Amino acid sequence: MLSSYSFLAREHCILERMHEIIRKGMDSLTRRLDNDLKDDDSRILVPIGYILGLLLGNMKPD
Repeated sequence: MLSSYSFLAREHCILERMHEIIRKGMDSLTRRLDNDLKDDDSRILVPIGYILGLLLGNMKPD
């Protein structure tokens, strides 16, 4: 039987990993949108600042 400490430590590791995956995905999306917005033939009409404003909590792109 797992102690509550080991369960919380495992849960914390899972949440950290999820945060890392989401952050990397947002970084990639931001780069792709930024590159597309620099293209004269871009079909994206949403400013990159608006996308960055959608980040949750303290999650900021590196």
